[in-house]
Amino acid sequence: LEWIQIRSFDTQSSLESISTAQVERCRNTWSRVKDLMPERQASLLHRNFWALKPSCGQFGRGILLIDRLPEDPGQLLEWAAAVGRGGLKGGNDVKEGVVLQKLIEQPHLLDKQLLGNLGNLGNPAGDSVSGGKFKYNLRMIVLATLRSPCRIWLYNEGFVSLALCPFTSQLDPLSHITNLRQGAGYESQRRWPIRDLDSYLAAKGRPSFDDSFRPQIERIISSLFYALSLHPTSLLPLDPCDETGDMGRSAAGKKLRRFGFDFLIDQTETVWFLEVNFLKNGYAIGHAQSGPAGDAKRDFVQDFMVEETALRKAVAGQTLPVPSSFVELQP
Repeated sequence: LEWIQIRSFDTQSSLESISTAQVERCRNTWSRVKDLMPERQASLLHRNFWALKPSCGQFGRGILLIDRLPEDPGQLLEWAAAVGRGGLKGGNDVKEGVVLQKLIEQPHLLDKQLLGNLGNLGNPAGDSVSGGKFKYNLRMIVLATLRSPCRIWLYNEGFVSLALCPFTSQLDPLSHITNLRQGAGYESQRRWPIRDLDSYLAAKGRPSFDDSFRPQIERIISSLFYALSLHPTSLLPLDPCDETGDMGRSAAGKKLRRFGFDFLIDQTETVWFLEVNFLKNGYAIGHAQSGPAGDAKRDFVQDFMVEETALRKAVAGQTLPVPSSFVELQP
């Protein structure tokens, strides 16, 4: 029943068969829905747009944008197979399945030309696609121990990645999917550090990143790790420490895992959790294209790796101070 209700949702349907009284009740209900807390996800209820993603994708590989759902959820795998995924991980799709995610149809958009003028690396004069406003995602890095109770450190810096083309309400992957790899004709800058996003918000007269976006990001990350500690997906407990006989931080407990958290922001400046990726090596976090398209990411990675090394030493030795570039979160 729930799948049928989701599948049949359509805000564009005709009102001819609905009475005036019913229309008025709908309007009154919607006026109350709009005042609900962001957690109620009312801002997603616009059109029936979805993103069908492989569970092991990379660089936007294999994402299918759809405006309808099949009669049975199992048919989603058939749709995915019909499109064809390709890539190094394409063979795992049948085994791993797919992810169906509601599309944020009214995202917060960035004026690329203004962002370029405010940033240190921008060159809007030479940017062939600088006109219009662009959808973007926000990448933040987290280091965490995957034992209960886990410890979480959020790196204070991050960067935004813009879509290849200006935003449109049509299901155009180049305007909706923000991590597609660039090809010929798209060699311009697409990534900017948080400090440039902060300058952009100030230029628009909006609250700063630290006042508006960061508290929401920290709350989402803390909530995710809290959920991991609950049954049935609970984390393993820390191994007993031989020296103290209690639940100290053993070698296994101190091992820090690196995660890339991706977020989207809607037009109400509400932050939405998009996905999290386990970054198991330097390639996963540091690979960037040559030229302006990858300059901001390379600068970010270079600074991050220095700070990450300092954090790992501080956690392992428990004598050095934790770098100020990280903030510890509570699950």
